[in-house]
Amino acid sequence: MSDSHFPEQQGYTHDEAVLEARRCLNCKHQPCVDGCVAHMNIPGMIQAFLQGNGDAAKGISSSFNDFSEICGRVCYQEIQCQGSCVFNKLGKPIQIGKLERYISDTYELPAEVHPQAQGHIAIIGSGPAGLACALDCAKAGLKVTVFDKNDEIGGVLRYGIPTYRLPRKVLDRRVNELKQLGVEFLLNQTIKDEVEYEQLLIKYDALMIAVGSPDINTINTVGAEHPKVIGWEYFLKIVNDGTDVFESTFKNVKDILIIGGGNVAMDVAKSAALMNRNVDLIYRRTIPLMPARRVEIEELHNYSVRVHELRDPIKITPFYDQVIVYCKKTKLEVSKEYPRGIIVDDEGTEAFLADLFVLAIGSGNQAQAIQDLNMDENNKIIVDDQQATSVPFVYAAGDAVTGPKTVVHALSSGKRAAKSIIAALSHE
Repeated sequence: MSDSHFPEQQGYTHDEAVLEARRCLNCKHQPCVDGCVAHMNIPGMIQAFLQGNGDAAKGISSSFNDFSEICGRVCYQEIQCQGSCVFNKLGKPIQIGKLERYISDTYELPAEVHPQAQGHIAIIGSGPAGLACALDCAKAGLKVTVFDKNDEIGGVLRYGIPTYRLPRKVLDRRVNELKQLGVEFLLNQTIKDEVEYEQLLIKYDALMIAVGSPDINTINTVGAEHPKVIGWEYFLKIVNDGTDVFESTFKNVKDILIIGGGNVAMDVAKSAALMNRNVDLIYRRTIPLMPARRVEIEELHNYSVRVHELRDPIKITPFYDQVIVYCKKTKLEVSKEYPRGIIVDDEGTEAFLADLFVLAIGSGNQAQAIQDLNMDENNKIIVDDQQATSVPFVYAAGDAVTGPKTVVHALSSGKRAAKSIIAALSHE
């Protein structure tokens, strides 16, 4: 999809970045660092920038996160670094995300290779965890081959985030850097069965699983198998393929119903609205309990998205070329043991007529075929604090381990996996 399809969310000019950076107090106790998943030295980055040393600022950022231009655009700054800023008490935290984005976009440092290990590793999945692991392993001198089921590189970064939030040119710049470091990408490769995994374990010195959560879980609702009921991953892939593909695929779709309350649901809703569709969003709990970013939820009104809280689908029936989604009304019973509340039935139902029903809810895992790989009751891969699994020389990172989390969580876990792999294959 062309980056010009939707207007890109604008970042700072140089003067704007300087003005914002000057507000930083360079706090001694650095609460913003504590709030950052990657524990980036944010004050150090800002001060280097203010001193006119943009390369040093970029170097500080990259030492903690090589994908800072991506995180600056898609991170949960409001509840992480910015949410921890001392100015947050006044409602005017330092706009760390925009500063990170400006510095990362403006200054570029070439990746340096410092051989520390030898061997050939395989990574399954080219999303944020896989790319972060690939980059660090390549810089350490390892040969890296990345397998991915899609026909382009990036996983959720390419297929799950609209281009107005993450332009493809930003992602492609990082992908090209990886290729220049010698990372090999084998696309349209789906590795699921035990034999295929066994072959990888024989051929490669280490294996890192970063498959994310690509298999959409259907809702346990009568009629959910109807072709008008689709998953968010497919919907956003069509969105990102461009207007022509979208209009051809969904040419008779005017009214779209979405279920979910996370960031994926927000992206689906806004993308549908930007395609001039009528959009309704249902959520089983209340709006304040939606896990999505506050700013994303608040922006739904600007996109004319109608939000219906405390609604839970119970039946889907066909109606000519549409579907009727019947929902029971719910309520929350809050207690000390369950502060978020237990969802219970309330009186009444509501029916929604839609041309398309998009499931923007939780996902599963596709790595169950590996023999002796320990997984929890939710089909998440069990790892230690170094991202090592129960199988020797097999590591895992990202949503395959944690379930759906943020991009920076996936990047950080990918870096931890790389550190473990490098140590295991070190020739020192």
